[in-house]
Amino acid sequence: MEATQHLSQTPVLMFAGCCHIVTDSITLLKRCLLASYEGVSLDRLMQVHFALPYNHTTACFFATAYQELAIMVIDGVADRLCYVDLYTDNVATNAEPTQHVLGEHIKVTILGTEGVVQGVLSRRAFNSCLDSLFDDIEQQCASAAHESWHFFCPLIGKYFKSFFKNTTQLDLETVRMICLKTFRRLWRDVSRRKNLSCRRHSMTAEVI
Repeated sequence: MEATQHLSQTPVLMFAGCCHIVTDSITLLKRCLLASYEGVSLDRLMQVHFALPYNHTTACFFATAYQELAIMVIDGVADRLCYVDLYTDNVATNAEPTQHVLGEHIKVTILGTEGVVQGVLSRRAFNSCLDSLFDDIEQQCASAAHESWHFFCPLIGKYFKSFFKNTTQLDLETVRMICLKTFRRLWRDVSRRKNLSCRRHSMTAEVI
């Protein structure tokens, strides 16, 4: 935590040390750590919202969160920060998916400092970290409780299956640029689905 305390994705350390706990006339000395509230994990948010019917604002939120995670890992290389254990269950946010505004950034927090170390990852390990993250996201969409979210799975696979492994010969600045363009293509396809659903709903209403 100390090594990454200047980063917005690191919880703020409030207190670290010993404190006295008094209960039933017994005083206990405990070593403790107090940090800022880190929010809800993306894993938990997906479980909750993927159990509900598809919502375009929520879809925008998750697509943006995935994008910011990927760019965070890419940009971390320049600061000699290695994200070695990054999955949806150890990344949290205070943002509310249903209140997301298109174009706004989403602040995320890494749950557990073991996922971030200082140094330089090999390109192979870097690729594996990010490709595993997208495999995790794809699986979340595939197993969504509400089937209206299942369409997200093949789209993520279409654009990001082994994306980083397949771009390993490119420099990271180029990979960053291609990654952002690929997210725009992903969102274009997601938006087309929304427009198609709206047209179908309109046609059904006219028939009724």
